[in-house]
Amino acid sequence: MNIALGSLWGRGRKAAVRPAGRRGCEYRKTNGTVRVECDGCTNGQNLNCPPCFKGVLRILANESEVREVLLIRDWEISYDAECVRVLSAVAEVNRFCSSLTYSLPFESCPSCGANPRGMISRVTERLPQGVGMEHTSQLRPGPHGAACEQCVQTSRNNLEHIALLLDEAERKVARSAFRVVPVNERA
Repeated sequence: MNIALGSLWGRGRKAAVRPAGRRGCEYRKTNGTVRVECDGCTNGQNLNCPPCFKGVLRILANESEVREVLLIRDWEISYDAECVRVLSAVAEVNRFCSSLTYSLPFESCPSCGANPRGMISRVTERLPQGVGMEHTSQLRPGPHGAACEQCVQTSRNNLEHIALLLDEAERKVARSAFRVVPVNERA
């Protein structure tokens, strides 16, 4: 991997410092490299650590044209373009979930099992695990008739879309890690 050291240390184009998804964590993006400063973080400094993984996903959900992620603390851990491509596919779920708007018109909506805000929050907490279609079958309309039915249908559609996004991420993992391409996707 060829990394220009000047871009890592902020020479050249001005590097912006932005707060990441985790408290005490900052990052800079310069020339396609996201440099995550892990000094203030008490969690593990790798993507096997769930808080680190979620923090990197939040960064990738807010950034575009990222080719490399560096986690900096005691040492530098580099995740290359193929890994970033897969992570970006999973981060697409975060982007989609962040773009959703919710209307909870009734007093009982916050405690409802089909409450889209709570349901989507549970899905993003479980990433990169799949949505599971059992979630959609458990959604039941509440006592408010057509409004509840519409809310449940919207929630089902959102969960199905999230499942499609995660399937795409899984295909990218298979292509990059194992070079497996399904028969219907061969060029």
